[in-house]
Amino acid sequence: MRPSRGFLKLRSACWSNCGKSADSRALGNGCTVSIMLPRTTVLVLFSLALTIALCDSGAGQPASEKSRQAALQILSKARPDIHWDSKSVVTEDIDCDGRIDHAYLGHEPGKIYVGLVRAADPKPQILEFRVSAGYQDAICTEPATLGPELLLDDLDAAKRVRKVQPSRICMGLVLSDDACDSIHFSWNHATKQLNWSRN
Repeated sequence: MRPSRGFLKLRSACWSNCGKSADSRALGNGCTVSIMLPRTTVLVLFSLALTIALCDSGAGQPASEKSRQAALQILSKARPDIHWDSKSVVTEDIDCDGRIDHAYLGHEPGKIYVGLVRAADPKPQILEFRVSAGYQDAICTEPATLGPELLLDDLDAAKRVRKVQPSRICMGLVLSDDACDSIHFSWNHATKQLNWSRN
């Protein structure tokens, strides 16, 4: 029978014994069953199957383990003298290009580093800070944490507080130790560098 408009006719092989009927044709030990489904149902099922396939293959995952490890290797190659903490990774769009970047914390005696590996540039940017109270370019003590930070939406407030460019599409970074003022990071679109400032 010809399917009516809005319906698609699907054929599926079921490899088990089934009774012969007007809707099935025996194929050896199995049969082929004709199924009529609404077109919208078929499209939904197809979309669901495609989504599952993409998830299983790892596609569409912006911050995969592979990309994190690649960023860590870039930092380790650039500065092998620094101990880069693999657990400190921050995966966000830092330079506002719509792609995921990676930032890590690095350690040396008396020093701490923030390393940024951008998706748009294989050359990392590494910023150095002391671990000592009383300095602007320093944290007071360790352990310290690196995390993402929302950039301010209000332009006047942004200029007044940290002179950062507000953004709704990318993130900043914040380095804190719970002992002194945090250090804030944002992308400078003019210099193409990661800037830092304190509250």
